[in-house]
Amino acid sequence: MKTKPILFNTPMVQAILRGEKAQTRRIVKDKAKPPKYSKGDILYVRESWAVTRSLDNIKPSELNAGVAVEYKAGGCSNIHLNNLLDRGKWRPSIFLPKHLSRIKLRVTNVRSEPLQNITRRDALLEGITNTNNPIESFKALWYSINGKESWYSNPWVYVYEFEVLPDNIALFLSSNVKLTDKEAAQLFRIPPPRIETNPLTKEARGMQEFPSGILALIVIVIVVIVAICFIKLNPH
Repeated sequence: MKTKPILFNTPMVQAILRGEKAQTRRIVKDKAKPPKYSKGDILYVRESWAVTRSLDNIKPSELNAGVAVEYKAGGCSNIHLNNLLDRGKWRPSIFLPKHLSRIKLRVTNVRSEPLQNITRRDALLEGITNTNNPIESFKALWYSINGKESWYSNPWVYVYEFEVLPDNIALFLSSNVKLTDKEAAQLFRIPPPRIETNPLTKEARGMQEFPSGILALIVIVIVVIVAICFIKLNPH
């Protein structure tokens, strides 16, 4: 089992997040070589992304794991945000480093076949939502990515079937699951948000640090004195 990157365009990432995509086809470039991915491999998805404008000139490899990332397919690495307030430029998916990837997949099966052998069921597993004619819709999708000539040449392709790992951000972006800051920090490797408070004055800090037992004793003494004064003023 190895961990490797895999690229998806924005619509396909969205299909994965919705739970509609469980297959991907990649052209066989050399039949003498084994497929790029094997059953059991863990794939981290590379997708279009951005960080805040102030970090635009920082190399991807130099960004730490806690940096806030917005993904073009929707959502942020910090699940408390829908988008970055000061988002910088969109970066190509190929430059998304492993430590900033939010989606991990496990390869469950690998086979090879001619491209046009795709079935109706497989077209739907490719993320096609047109149930009336999914194969034609898949053909149009293939055109847009690989060109019309590629379809008609009917190349051999590797069919990679996969499942989304349950311990990654994808499930939370596509559901109503709410996490505490601590859970989010542990799961997504981001620091919990720092709660800013107004600085206390010296006098206020002194009141906070005042021993509670002494304060309670003072209150009791005051109550007793008030009671004695009341009795003297009202003897009957």
